[in-house]
Amino acid sequence: MVYDGSGCVSVPAERWQCFAAEQFKGEYTRTTGKVWAYPGENVRFIVSNPRVAEEFRYKNGEYRLRFKEPGDVEVRAVFQDPGQEPLVYRLIFHILGAVSDENAVDQKYYRQDVLDLVNQEREKAGLKPLRLDDELNHYAELRVQEAAKYYSHQRPDGSDFNTIVPSGQAGKFAELGENLQRGANSPVTVVANWMLSPTHKANILYPDYNVMGLAYVYKADDNSHHYWAQWFGKR
Repeated sequence: MVYDGSGCVSVPAERWQCFAAEQFKGEYTRTTGKVWAYPGENVRFIVSNPRVAEEFRYKNGEYRLRFKEPGDVEVRAVFQDPGQEPLVYRLIFHILGAVSDENAVDQKYYRQDVLDLVNQEREKAGLKPLRLDDELNHYAELRVQEAAKYYSHQRPDGSDFNTIVPSGQAGKFAELGENLQRGANSPVTVVANWMLSPTHKANILYPDYNVMGLAYVYKADDNSHHYWAQWFGKR
């Protein structure tokens, strides 16, 4: 679909149609690093400025907006039910705030999504499932911030990744492992990429691990944009 700005839409192989149902729905203020979904089903977004906002597919199939950097952006929410003409709402977002240290998604949703996908792979291999661990989530959060600046299993000071665990806490884990990834824009993509890599796959399918942590960060000022840290442990 292509909009000409007048409330008309061009449908491929069909005639131009104009919809009186298009209406201005007001203005919204949001901060960068946030995600927003318009209530309702079968909605797609047309974004005027992709530098400020982008559409992405959420885990249950609905479309959402991710706000990437400060600025103003016009969004058209297009509701399309089978057999019905589209209903178009025009939205204006004023995006405020700094991008640094802000996540583009609620971490708890991505953590559960990745855990579910990992456990599906472990089930296929006849392995016991992992469970989320708060301490490993915390270490993954610290590591993903480091990896977004210095992408390596070594920390910026040259020490190994596991030195981020305080010496007094290290004894809680018999074993530790780390997967990193940059560029994947969804849990499905990041797990698929890890499973294509022998070393990352080996961590996911390591029989002795029983807990997992995960963190994700979005960087608007970076070509890779998406950074992931996945931690494994045995308690």
